[in-house]
Amino acid sequence: LIRDKKEQTVEVSIKPRPFETSDKYEAIYGSVASKGGRMRTIATKPKMPGKRPALFLIQGTGGYSVDSSPTAPGMYAPFIDAFSKAGWATFRVEKPGQGASEGGPTQDVDFDTELDAYRQGLKSLKGMDFVDPDNIVIFGHSMGGVMGPLVSAENPVKGLAGYGTLGKTWIEYILENIRRQSILAGGDPGDI
Repeated sequence: LIRDKKEQTVEVSIKPRPFETSDKYEAIYGSVASKGGRMRTIATKPKMPGKRPALFLIQGTGGYSVDSSPTAPGMYAPFIDAFSKAGWATFRVEKPGQGASEGGPTQDVDFDTELDAYRQGLKSLKGMDFVDPDNIVIFGHSMGGVMGPLVSAENPVKGLAGYGTLGKTWIEYILENIRRQSILAGGDPGDI
C-alpha cells in the first residue's frame, strides 16, 4: 500500500464472513459444479426429524449474495426464517461471481451459464437426505421467476411461484422501468 506517498508492505489477517446461524435450522454450506465453475449452495435443515418439504429460492437480477450472517441479514432472511419455522428446508445457489461462487464477474455471465447453476442446484437439493424430493417448490424473485420455470421444465417439482417477475422481452422490461423511475425522480417528460 502507499501511505503518505511511501510504499509499505503490511501483513494482515482476513476473517471470513460469519456463517448463517439460527435456532430454527442448521445452515449447510456446499457447492455444485456448473458451466460457470463451482457455485456455493446454502441449505437450511430444520431442527425436526424426517424428510422435509423444500423451498428452492432463486434470486433476481443483480450482483448480491443470498447469504445471511448474524451481522448482515440478507434481503431473503425473513423469507428463509418463515419457511424454516414452518418446518421447510430451504436452498439457495449463489450466482456466478457472488459470495464464494466461482465465475464472473456477475455482470458478464450469460443467461445459460447462470441458468445451469440453478439446474445443478435443483439436482443437488433433490439428493439431500433430509429433503423430500417429491415435495419441492421453486420460488423465483424477479429474474428468478424466469429461471424457475426453465429449471423445472427439465426436472419437475411440486410447485412454482414467482414474484416481481416479467412477462415481456428484457429490453421492453428495462425501458419500462427506466421510464417509470425517471418519472418518479421528477425527470422532464420530453427527455423521458
